[in-house]
This record gives sequence, C-alpha cells and structure tokens, in this order.
Amino acid sequence: METNAHTRNLEYYGGSSSVAFLRHVETVSKDPDAERASGPPERSLASLLHNIDFQPSATTSPVVTRIKDVDNNRHYFRVARTFLDAYFSNIHHIQPLLDEEAFFSRCEDLWFDKADKQALSFIALYYTTLSLGSLVMAGDGRLVHGYDRFTWSRKLFDKACNIVSQLGSATDLEMVQCYYMMVSLDSLM
Repeated sequence: METNAHTRNLEYYGGSSSVAFLRHVETVSKDPDAERASGPPERSLASLLHNIDFQPSATTSPVVTRIKDVDNNRHYFRVARTFLDAYFSNIHHIQPLLDEEAFFSRCEDLWFDKADKQALSFIALYYTTLSLGSLVMAGDGRLVHGYDRFTWSRKLFDKACNIVSQLGSATDLEMVQCYYMMVSLDSLM
C-alpha cells in the first residue's frame, strides 16, 4: 500500500500484482550496503506509475438533458408496466437489487415527461430492467404491442447499451446494477 502523490489517495495492488512485482525488483536491485541519502523522501511506485495525462470523464451521474435519438414514446410507457411487473414478480424475489417503490417513483418521472430529473445511468438501468422483465415474463407466445418478448428484450437491451456508451466511464450504484443485469441478460439471450 502506497500513497499516490498525484491523487493523494492510498493505493493497494495486492501481493501478486505487477506493482508488487516491480516493488520486489526494486528492493532486490538495491545495494544492501549503500546508505540511504538524507533528503526528500523517495516517490512511491504508485506515484511513479501514475499517468498524469489520463483524465477520466466526470464520475458524477450526469443528468440527462436529451438522449440521442429518443423516441416519442415516453420511455415505452404502454409496455413498461407489463415488463416491470414481470421483473418484480420473478427476478426481484431471487436477487433484490432495486427498491421497488423508489424505482417506480423514478420511472414515473420518465413516463410523465420529467426525464430531466433522472440521470442517464438510471435511464440505462430502467431499459435494462425492462429488457430483463420482458425476457422472464410468461412465455405464452402472445405479442405485446406487436412484438414478442424476445424482440422487446433485444430492443430494450440495445437502448440500454446505447445510453451506456454515451456515459463513458461514469460509475455510480445505478451503473453497477445496470451492468450486473446486462451480464445476466447476456447469459440468457
């Protein structure tokens, strides 16, 4: 564990990481008889390996102003409740990732044209949840507004992927939940 002078954060890489290996090489290569020079302390390996040119995008949840190529469908309001009910009656009981009441409250912002109140990461999570719900709903072969459940799932998954790609490397709890669900979806599709 070392302090990175650039970020002033403690960094831990574990005993089997490349940083631990380089630290070991540095220690072995030093002359054991050489005296340490008095003066300013050595820079940590974490500081030496820090890429000062790398500037990550903002890690705060960007609030949506406009999503590129938004349909005028109020975020699939007419089918959303069907898919969300399927999600919350099936998957949610096994893996309760979401607070149902809070999630529906935020969905209402999307449905009733207050999308600017929600972060893009929530909208990505919303589409992923709809996609997973459409996939796990009862497979009786009926069409929902002209599409079968698999077509809906793929369509909603693609919308979520589009938003995730717009976000870049933003991270928050909603993105973690979204990625977790996307992995689940990918294994089911």
